Amino acid sequence: MQKIKSLIAKSKVNMNAKYGSLNASEARSLDLLLLEQKRRSTDSFVRASTPIFILAAISMAALAPDYIKSSCIAPFVGVTMLNLIWLTYFRSNVREPKPNHFLAFHVAIHMIAIAGFASVLGFVLNKQDLNRSYLVIFGLIYGAVGLNISHMNPAFKKSNIGLTFVHVIFGIMVWHINGANFLLSWSLVLLLTDLLGLFFVFIQANRNREHAVIEMRSTALEGQNRLLKIKAMESDLALAKQIQQSLAPPPDTIKTGPFSLRFYRASHGPLGGDWCAVRVLANNSIVIAVGDVTGKGLPAAMVLQAVQALWASILKQPTFAPESWIHSVNDTLLMMGEREPHSLTLGILILEYDKMTYYSAGHVPILIRPNTFGSKDIRVVHGTGNILGLQERCELTPVVVHFDPDLNQSILLGTDGIIGWELRRRKKFALQLFEELAKTGQPNFEAIKSNDDKTLVWIEYSPTHLAATA
Repeated sequence: MQKIKSLIAKSKVNMNAKYGSLNASEARSLDLLLLEQKRRSTDSFVRASTPIFILAAISMAALAPDYIKSSCIAPFVGVTMLNLIWLTYFRSNVREPKPNHFLAFHVAIHMIAIAGFASVLGFVLNKQDLNRSYLVIFGLIYGAVGLNISHMNPAFKKSNIGLTFVHVIFGIMVWHINGANFLLSWSLVLLLTDLLGLFFVFIQANRNREHAVIEMRSTALEGQNRLLKIKAMESDLALAKQIQQSLAPPPDTIKTGPFSLRFYRASHGPLGGDWCAVRVLANNSIVIAVGDVTGKGLPAAMVLQAVQALWASILKQPTFAPESWIHSVNDTLLMMGEREPHSLTLGILILEYDKMTYYSAGHVPILIRPNTFGSKDIRVVHGTGNILGLQERCELTPVVVHFDPDLNQSILLGTDGIIGWELRRRKKFALQLFEELAKTGQPNFEAIKSNDDKTLVWIEYSPTHLAATA
C-alpha cells in the first residue's frame, strides 16, 4: 500500500516538474476537464454495459443451476438497476453530476459486484459434486471484477485502491472459508491480476491528466492568440477609419447660384464603402461625385483611398472632364484587382445654371421632384454605364436634364443604401423622403431598412428665388 502511495506522489512530482505548478485558475480549469472526462467515461460505461448485463441476467436465468440461480442473477440485476437510475436521474442537462455522484456510483457498482460474485463463488466452492467448469467460469468472472474496478473509473485513485483491496480480501476469504485447495495460488493470481489493472490505469490516468493540462494550456494560448488578432484587427480598423475620415469629405452645405446642396452620410460599420466629393469649377458649375464600393472593410477603404487620390490629382485643373476621369478610375481599379477584383459604382452629376448632366457607371438613378405644394410627380433619371473595375472598356451614356426656369425643384443623388430598389419601385417611399427633407431638413435614415452605408445629396434648384433676390 505504501508503495502505491509513493508511486502516486512520484507521478504528481514528475508532472509538476514537466509542466510546472498550476495556478488557481488552471487548477479550476483542470478540475472541470477531468470532471468532463469522468462524465463521458461513466456515461459510456452505463450505456454500453446495461444491455450486456441484461443479457447476462437472462443467460444466468436459463443456464445456471437452480440452487445458485438467484445468486447468479442478483449482481447483474443490481448493476443494471443502478445504471438505469443513473440514466434516469442525469438524462438531461438540467442535472449535472458532481464528483461525489461519480464516486458513490463507482463504489456502489463494485460493492454489488464484489459481494454478489463472491457469494456465488462460495456456493460453487462449497458444492463438491458440482462440475468444476462452474468454478473456472465464476473464478474468471470474479477476477474480471477486479480489472473493471480500475478501468471503469480511473479518475478516483484512492477509491480504486480501497476497492481493489476489498476485492482481493473477499476473494481470499471465500476461498479459505470453503476449504478450497491451492489457496496461495488463487491469492497470487488474484492479487497480481488486480495490481496489473491498478498500475496500468494509474499510468493511463496520469497520461490523461497530462493531456488535459496540455489541452487546457493549448486552449488558453489559442484564446490569447485570437484576442491578439482581434486587437490587431481593431487597431487596423481604427487606423483605416482614421485614414478614411481624413479623405476631405464635402461640407454639410454648399450654396452657389440657384443651387443649395446638403450632404448626409451614415456608415453601417466602422469602415464605410461610400464615397462623396464636390467641387465648384471656374465657370460656377458644380461637380458632385458619389461612389459605392462593392464590399466593406479594409478592401473597400483601399479602393476609396485610390479614388480620393485620383480626385485630388485633378482639383487644381480649372476644368473637369468627367468621362476621362471615370476611365482613369476604371483603369486604376483594374490594375489594383489583378488577383482579386475591386469594383465600384460611380455617379457624377454636373450642375449648370440651366441644366444638369448625369454620368452613371452602374450607379443608382437620381430622383427629381417639383417643389410645388402637394406635388406627387417624381422623375427617375437613369444613366447608362457599366460598373467600374470589371472590364477594360467603360461605356458611358450621359443623360442631360434641362431645368424649367420658372420651377423650383428638389434633386436627390445617393447610394443604394438609401436610394435602393424599394425606394425607386414604390413611389410613396420616395415621396416620404422628399417630404421629410422639406419639413425637417434631415432624412430619417433609421426608417430605411438597409444593411449598407447611406449617402445622400439633396439639391434644391431655386431660380425664381434667385431672380427675386436679384
